This record gives sequence, C-alpha cells and structure tokens, in this order.
Amino acid sequence: MMCFSVSAPTSAQPRARIDDIIAQLNSEDKVEHIAARRAATGTRLVRRLGLRAEIKARETRSGAAQTNMKFNDTAAAYGLFQVVFADLTDHLAVATFRLREQREPGLTFEAVFRQELTKILRQFRDELKQFDDRSVVADNVRELRDACVIISTLSSWRNDRVHARVRLAEQGYALFDWRTGRRLDITRAQIETNIEMAIKAIVALEANVQHLVHQLKWDEEFEKLFRTLPELAEPPVSDSDASRE
Repeated sequence: MMCFSVSAPTSAQPRARIDDIIAQLNSEDKVEHIAARRAATGTRLVRRLGLRAEIKARETRSGAAQTNMKFNDTAAAYGLFQVVFADLTDHLAVATFRLREQREPGLTFEAVFRQELTKILRQFRDELKQFDDRSVVADNVRELRDACVIISTLSSWRNDRVHARVRLAEQGYALFDWRTGRRLDITRAQIETNIEMAIKAIVALEANVQHLVHQLKWDEEFEKLFRTLPELAEPPVSDSDASRE
C-alpha cells in the first residue's frame, strides 16, 4: 500500500487539516483507485505501443521501405510532375486536333481538349491507323505509338495516386489504392523518372505529328490537283472507239 507524508507544520490548525488529507490519501479506497488508474493508463500505453508495432509490421510486409509523403523534395517533385503531365495532356490534345481537323473542318480545339485523357488518347491512336501503309512516315508513327504507351502508363500511375486513400503516418502521409488497399509507393527517384518519360513523350509529339499533318495536306493538295484534270480521271478514248460512237 502506498503511503503519503509531509513535513511538520508550523501551527496546530494546519496540522489537523494536513492529517485529514493524509488520512484520505492513505485510505484503502483511495489507494486502490489510484492504482486502478495507473493500471488503466499502463494498459492504454501498451495497446498504443502494440498498435504502432502492428502498423510498422504491416508496412514492412507491404514494402514499407516506401517513403511517406511530407513537405520535402518528394512532395516538390510530385507537384512538378503534375505540371509536366498537364503539359503532356495539352500536347496530346493539340496533336489529336491537328490530325482530326484534316477530315473534320468544323472541329474546334475545345471540343477535343475538354474530353478525358483516355478518350483523347484513344482518338489519337485511331488517327494513327490511317498511316499504317505509308512507309514514308513509318518511323514517325512508330515513335508516336511509343509515346502513347508512355502516356497510358503515366496516366495510370497518376490516377492511382490522385484518387488514393490517404492515411496520416508517423512521418508524413501514406497512399493506398482505393480498390485493393495496397500501399502505393511514391519516391523522388520514381517521380523524376516519370517526369523524364513525360518530357520524352512531349518531344515525340512535337517532332513527329507535323510530318503526319504534312502528309495529309499533301494528299489533299494532290486530290485538288487531280480534280482540276478530269481527263486524267477517265481512260483515254482511241480513234476507233470515237468513230464507232
């Protein structure tokens, strides 16, 4: 049993008051109450420590070497990736518009740009099919299809993290897939690689789409020229055929 004591008071009246307080503190009910509170506090502490240990164990099993998001270089790189990805989306919309407008004169850029990225990408891939049998632009088409793979991959990576379930961790924020609950890795090195891939796709769009547009314009000019020479559109008529008529 715990006991409490104090030094001697300077007068009899304070002494009686202090004796009453000591008697209350040393009563069995009071001591048991204090002991129970300390035990409960200890239990809560043990549970809290056990919960932290369980969280760490889960993180270890799911690849907890991943870095939590916080205000550091990783967060800065992630913000830059979002900007570069927006630029990539704009380039894809412009490329799709330039190819579609050759066959759709009334098409506006806003009609293309306001669509979801996945739909713009699908339309762009459909536009590339018309060049499958044209060897003169075969390399351009191949590089653009490689860019489509990059865009699709980056879009999937970004969407998983934009729509992730977020949990506050010990040293920042942890991201989890909203469908599977799987921990999503996000590191500065990974983000920097994605930024480089996005820039590579942007360069591919800028360098190759113009050649396809030129090819389409050449086809259009050739058709106009062909229409101005109607006699070339019909087989030549021989003199004998003309006399029989």
